[in-house]
Formats: sequence, C-alpha cells, structure tokens
Amino acid sequence: MSQELKDIAISAAQASPGIAASVFTLNNAVALATLLFIVLQCAYLVRKWVREESEWGRKLKRWAEGRVTERGEP
Repeated sequence: MSQELKDIAISAAQASPGIAASVFTLNNAVALATLLFIVLQCAYLVRKWVREESEWGRKLKRWAEGRVTERGEP
C-alpha cells in the first residue's frame, strides 16, 4: 500500500506544474499588464496635476527650475 501512495504522490507532483501553468494564460497576462499600465498612468497624471495645479506644486516647480518667486525668494 505504501508503494501505491508513493506512486500517487509522484504522479500528483508531476501533474502540478502543468495545472498551475494552465491557470495563468496569455489572456490573464495581457489583462494584468493592461491593469498595471492603467494604474501607473493614473498615478502619473495625478502627480502631474498636483504639481501643476496646487500652490505647493507650483512653488516646487519654480524652485526646481531655479526661478525666483514674487517675494524675491528662491
């Protein structure tokens, strides 16, 4: 009986990588890549909006460009 269990365990272990690989298909990979791209694009656009539209962002931009503010401070 123990040899039978060993054979079953070996067969199950050999079949496992195929089962795991078949779950993650090319369609899933494309969907995941698309989702990641959308999240990165949203983060970039929010960062850009904050830097261009908020007072703190405009001050940071002026400081980074080396321009002087209205009060004469860098």
